[in-house]
Order: sequence, then C-alpha cells, then structure tokens
Amino acid sequence: MKVTYIKHSGFCIEWETGIWMFDYWQGEIPSLPEDKQMTIFVSHKHGDHFNPEIFHMFSQYASVQYILSDDLRHTVKKQNLPEHVLSAITFMKPYTVYENDGMTVRTLRSTDSGVAFLVEYGGKVVYHAGDLNWWVWHEESKQEYCDMTARFQREIAKLKEWASHIDVAFVPLDPRQEDWYRLGMDYFVQQIDVDTIFPMHFWESYEWIEKYKATLDDDLKKKIVSIEREGVQYEEV
Repeated sequence: MKVTYIKHSGFCIEWETGIWMFDYWQGEIPSLPEDKQMTIFVSHKHGDHFNPEIFHMFSQYASVQYILSDDLRHTVKKQNLPEHVLSAITFMKPYTVYENDGMTVRTLRSTDSGVAFLVEYGGKVVYHAGDLNWWVWHEESKQEYCDMTARFQREIAKLKEWASHIDVAFVPLDPRQEDWYRLGMDYFVQQIDVDTIFPMHFWESYEWIEKYKATLDDDLKKKIVSIEREGVQYEEV
C-alpha cells in the first residue's frame, strides 16, 4: 500500500484496486487514479476530522462509498444530499462490523467522540484511531483521570482481542496534553503488535514526533514514521 499524509488526522491509502481516505479535513488531495474504488472513512463529527465537502469533491471517481461514524447522522441529514450519495453511505456505531468486496471494517468506541476503525483487506490490517486516545489534561480531577484510563484501556484490550497483529496504525500524539502527550501512544505500542505507526493529531507540530522517538529504543523507534510535512508519500508500506 502507498500512504499519503494529508493533514492532521487525514491520511490516504492507495491499494492496487482501491483508495481509502481517512478523516479528511483540509489539505491537498494527491493525484490518484480515478478508475479505482474510493472509500471515505470519517471517525466522528468534530470539525478537524470531518469536512462536508467530501460528499462533492470525489465525484470524478468511478465509485465512491462513505463509511461514517453514527454520530454524523444528524449532520449528514442537514446536507440535503442527492439520493445517489445517500445510498453510498454506511453509518457505523461502536462494536459493529461492515463487510464489502473483501474488506472488513470493525469499530471501537472513541474516548472522545465517534469511533475508531479496524480494517482488514488483502491480508493486511489497518487501524485508524480517530480520537480514541488516553486524553489527560491538567485541570481534570482524579476521578476523571481514572474514568478516562479505564475507558481507554478497555478499548485497547478489545483491539488486541480482535487483531493479533496490525500492519499499519494511525495513532494520536497530541502536544496539547503537555506532559501526557505520549500516554496513549506508549500504551498502544506496549499492548499491540504493530509494524508501522503514523503519528497524527499533532497540530502541525512535527517536532513532537522526533521528541517522542528520541525516548524510544531502536526497535520501537523504527516503527514510528517521521512525518515532516503535508503531502509526503510513503511507498510500499
């Protein structure tokens, strides 16, 4: 697969037979073959993960399907979309399964809003966390911390149960959390057998990726992709 970092939590994966677009918000779409099936995933309704233009900007592709978190139902209804677009949308709640053309999609419950996606296709397993992360903030109480910890670890336990190995994962590394920016990523790499991890949700603060990698041993360091700019492509992931 070829992976393109678009912006924030937005990534594009190109396969031999299809294209997947995750959480497009802003940024330049790479030049892609228009005769391939386009599948657009949206993990939740937050404005930095969902742009309603996705329902119009891919009309040149031979076939487009949308796999959306169920929390987008009301937002989509307000778009007054034509029937051919509405018929291409599948809404997914947490802990549901969708299968189509050899692709299997499973969802986890986000610790913020919406879902995370676990997608199997062509012998590969791909995980996109959306906003499923160990969100800890300075102003929160001990009770809030404990609740968040339990919810996050519960979802990662389900992920571990569903996928004994993940080929490519997209995981938040958010500098706004300050001292706790690495909590979710650390726990993920400790619990999940994964080959390649693309950090995301780092608000264009690319230096935090290198800051994190500098703390890791060589084996873990090799798993983390050093993203340096928007639009960069990674061949044969």
